Amino acid sequence: MPNRNGAGIRLEGPGLLVRHCYFHHNENGILTGPNPDSDIVIEHSEFAHNGSGDGQSHNLYIGAVSSFTLRYSYVHHALVGHDVKEPRTEEQHHL
Repeated sequence: MPNRNGAGIRLEGPGLLVRHCYFHHNENGILTGPNPDSDIVIEHSEFAHNGSGDGQSHNLYIGAVSSFTLRYSYVHHALVGHDVKEPRTEEQHHL
C-alpha cells in the first residue's frame, strides 16, 4: 500500500481471536488501532518477515486496547521494525 499501512489483518472493530496462523511478508502482520473495547488473543501462530523496512511497520502492531494476549506463538525476524509493538500509556500497564 502507498501509505505503508497494509496488513495481513487490519482490525478496526472490537475483538480478535487468531489461532494456528502464519503471517509473513506483509507490511504489518496484524495492525490494530486504539479501541478500549477490544480484547485480542493470538495463540499457536507464527509471524515472520513482516514490515516494509522503514522501521514504522512491524510483525504485530497492537494499539491501545482493553487486553492483549500472545501465547504459544513464534514471533521473529521483523524487517527493521519491532516483533511486537504495543504502545501503551502509563495507566494501561498492569504489573
